[in-house]
Amino acid sequence: MARVRIATVVVGALIVAAAAAFLRAEHLKLERSPVARPVIQRYFSATCTVGTRHCRASHRASLSFTLRRPATVALAIVDAGGHVVRRLGEPAPRSKGVVSTSWDGRTGSGALAPDGDYHLRVELRSLDRTITIPDPLVLDDTRPVVTLESPPGAVPVRYGVSERARVWAVARIANYAGTGDAPRASFRGRNGVVHFRHARQIPPGTPISLVLVALDAAGNSSTIVPVPGLHMPAG
Repeated sequence: MARVRIATVVVGALIVAAAAAFLRAEHLKLERSPVARPVIQRYFSATCTVGTRHCRASHRASLSFTLRRPATVALAIVDAGGHVVRRLGEPAPRSKGVVSTSWDGRTGSGALAPDGDYHLRVELRSLDRTITIPDPLVLDDTRPVVTLESPPGAVPVRYGVSERARVWAVARIANYAGTGDAPRASFRGRNGVVHFRHARQIPPGTPISLVLVALDAAGNSSTIVPVPGLHMPAG
């Protein structure tokens, strides 16, 4: 009989604890989040060439959010599995308002983190809350690769690219004998084809030197790919 009473007490205690945890979870769902309006840089490269479009000279991704009330805050970068990759400083008291930080794309040991999706984790130590901001930061240190797919001298110029990226074609007058730099014109590549248009500085039929270059959203640029044997198309 004593064993039955003990078992009954234990089961009752477990039920009470589960009910309390459930009520706490429901209360947190209804409670306004202390973290609001996150601004997370969508794409980021820690190794891109400074001066390239989208490449930050600081090689740091910018991250911010609004704290609705004062709290002791600890920040960390976590990977898609929730594992801590880098702690961003020590826990510190923060006042109500915007909290800004940044990440250089490196782990706690100083090594470059692998390409992938990462998240900002906000530990509110004084409020006993941990919030992982769902907006991902995509770390991409891999340069796109452009492959010429059309034969020399063929128009349209066709290419392949290893990832989603903007492709530009830059034309200059070949064997230019004038003064100063050779006249040039830029064209966009779309869906694997360079789309030429009328360029006043380079008349149709003029021999040109054409190169292709790709630029991804993180600021990584491809190597320059020459396209030989071309004359300026009519556009």
